[in-house]
Amino acid sequence: MYACLDIETTGLNPKNDDVIEIGIITFDNEKIIKEWRTFIKCPIRLPEFTKRLTGITDEMLKDAPLLSEVEAEMREILGDFPIMGHFIFFDLNFLAEKKIRLLNKQLDTCQLAQVFLPDESSYSLEVLVDKLGIKQEGAHRALNDVKANVDLFHMLRKHVAALSDLEKASLRDVLEKSSWPWAQFVIEFFADTGSRIARPSSKKSTNKTENHFDLISACKDLKTPFLVQEFSHTNQDLLDYALSLEEKSLIVVSEIESFPDHEESVKLKDASEYLDEKRFEHFIAKDKLDISETMLALKVKLWVSETKTGEKSELRLFKEENGLWKDICCQEGDNTSFYKKRIDQIKEKKITLIDHVHFLRDRSRANPLINLAANLIIADCEELPENLEIAWKISLYEKKFIEDLGRLRIENPNADFLIENFSNRISILFGLLGMAVHKFGDGNETRHTLLVEDETRTTPEWKNVRDSAEGIENALSSLLAQTKASPTKSTLERYLSYFCKSLRSKSVVLWINFDRSDQPVVYSFPENCKKIFEKHVWLTNEVCAISFFTHHGNLEDDFKFLKTELSLPEATQFKIIDSIAPRPISYPETKISAPNNDKNISESCHEIAIQLEKNPGNFFLMVNSMSSGEQFFYNLESVRKKLDKKLFVQNMSGGLGKILKIAEKSDGQNIFVGNQEMLEFLTKESVKINFLAIHRLPFSHPSDPIQMSRSKYYENTYDEFVLPQAALKFQKILNKFLADKWKDKKVLIMDPRISEKESLFIG
Repeated sequence: MYACLDIETTGLNPKNDDVIEIGIITFDNEKIIKEWRTFIKCPIRLPEFTKRLTGITDEMLKDAPLLSEVEAEMREILGDFPIMGHFIFFDLNFLAEKKIRLLNKQLDTCQLAQVFLPDESSYSLEVLVDKLGIKQEGAHRALNDVKANVDLFHMLRKHVAALSDLEKASLRDVLEKSSWPWAQFVIEFFADTGSRIARPSSKKSTNKTENHFDLISACKDLKTPFLVQEFSHTNQDLLDYALSLEEKSLIVVSEIESFPDHEESVKLKDASEYLDEKRFEHFIAKDKLDISETMLALKVKLWVSETKTGEKSELRLFKEENGLWKDICCQEGDNTSFYKKRIDQIKEKKITLIDHVHFLRDRSRANPLINLAANLIIADCEELPENLEIAWKISLYEKKFIEDLGRLRIENPNADFLIENFSNRISILFGLLGMAVHKFGDGNETRHTLLVEDETRTTPEWKNVRDSAEGIENALSSLLAQTKASPTKSTLERYLSYFCKSLRSKSVVLWINFDRSDQPVVYSFPENCKKIFEKHVWLTNEVCAISFFTHHGNLEDDFKFLKTELSLPEATQFKIIDSIAPRPISYPETKISAPNNDKNISESCHEIAIQLEKNPGNFFLMVNSMSSGEQFFYNLESVRKKLDKKLFVQNMSGGLGKILKIAEKSDGQNIFVGNQEMLEFLTKESVKINFLAIHRLPFSHPSDPIQMSRSKYYENTYDEFVLPQAALKFQKILNKFLADKWKDKKVLIMDPRISEKESLFIG
């Protein structure tokens, strides 16, 4: 017997929001035993968002009982049955905050779906129910959701029962030592007969394109290495160009997932992106597995027999599972692994493909793992200044070092006492760092960020930090001498040495803040990126030619910004060729105030209404913050109703996967509001967006330590650093949107600051 429960609430915060409806069904594997539903009186008027989502009105709740008045009846119905639900932890935690604690076993059907339906783009109940053809009268009403949830459970139960005997035997070993609430139930499902749920077909991107620039002809007279910035060429064009060259090529792009495969090429990611089967076997050999460990183990077990690459990107991992991946992924120096197989393929293939971040990280090392090919081709270079922040920013925290030491202990059981003593030293050092942040950090900021400058370094508190770091460095040599060589040891030595050196020197930008668990996290970034580029990235004895096929590379300053940010050699050659595809840019027909003006949102909505009436198809409004998105959620409602459109706002309308699935039904009639991540997600999923409106410029936060460090190399920070950087980010947005198919697409620039400096942003 099970009980399935769902509640509807006024919001997502259990401290401030209220329960307004409860639905419960008790059932077994064959039939429903009891259905129960009740409204709950709400002490406040319902928010507009809640009424729109649920269809529940204040009138419906005016005579409803209080939550405390239905508690006894609810407990009697639930009894001691396991309580099932989709994201059931939200419902039970919400009730617990209202002083109704239910101690029954908790069964989350979302977790069950995530493990056994690994290819879904969204795991929301609404999307799964629709995809599986489960009849549901109306979503976001408690009893309707419960009925759909029960049907979903039965389908999942039968799907698990239909696994092969080999799969069941493989999973049983994990389940029998698991604390996952579903574990024993899943073992019971194995004895049933069932039917498999069909896997969704994977979308294959096509390389068909409109007429574009002849890249091979344009680049034939350029010396290598060179960088390419031009939006009308495709990844296929880059591949064809590299294949036309006599010697081997290394192609570096912003992301490699969508790059076409070819028998003469190999895609290489960081070692941590690949599964290490030996480490995975060690991972599941534990005596006990907790919930997250179990879910990760089951997902990998079902996947590993069919994967050819062992890449993490083939899996859907969530929250804690992502954190656990580091326990089973490949490490640099592994002799046998999916990563090693990729490295070996480099010798055999004509073309190696990696992304910006991996390239920059590898080149910054004293001994890079990837040798530069005769031809180095770097594309999407408008994204390089942003990606170098990702590549060279290092985050260091106590848990990482303790976990690495734990793995080292397993590899070296005879050094147990030495490793334990070393772990204590690490904990003491992070304790001292926490004290420094508490005393000197920005108390007005949530995370108390402390930028470590000369003033901090002269304090007694920082002297304690330096002394502790020096003690760890001295003890490290003893630890290394008494432990055997392994990838774990190499990684620990590299990061720990860098960590201690950073705390004692002034060679890096260093800042510290607290994470959500109030634990200090140390961040570092090179004080002078120029030295890394000169010494490791560019070949100083070669001419580095950089090729731009449109005007937007020079930023009105003779490439000064990119020359400085990427430390390009003085002998760099520049080649500018006009694009064959002018950008379809337009400006508002009505006046729109600056983004921070109180009138901006209403004026923007008026302009959007004008554009929507004239331009059919899906419309995307890009915003920089979720608070702006929320304002548009309410202010665009009248426009949506008038034009009979569907409105999807990031976070407000659910996760990206859920939005994608629901929006498919109203394709061509959708208004999307979200940030750059949402735009890239939708375009990657082949959603055709005809019209892009950009609400405001994508400025970086000026107080960010990396921004402060990089900007000091410019005399006029705003004109020479802030604006050019925003312009490149703007170009990235345009290029991602227009891609290689720009016909019938339009871009509306709503930020007046762009039109004021049009040549800087548009070219």
